[in-house]
Amino acid sequence: MAKVLQCRDVGMNCGFVTQADTEEEILQHAAAHARMAHNMPEMPVEVMTAVRAAICETRSPHYSLLAEK
Repeated sequence: MAKVLQCRDVGMNCGFVTQADTEEEILQHAAAHARMAHNMPEMPVEVMTAVRAAICETRSPHYSLLAEK
């Protein structure tokens, strides 16, 4: 299953959503987003902890409902 992170689930008033295959990729996307959108050159430990806790599993964007039939 793919992983997904919504910035608002970390407590920000932000519509950013990222999806990737691994937690590491999500963390990279989140760090880049935090730098560009929230002026965080580095994510504080508390934010990183909140990001890790907010990552959810979801079906891959390539998942086909036909695969279930």
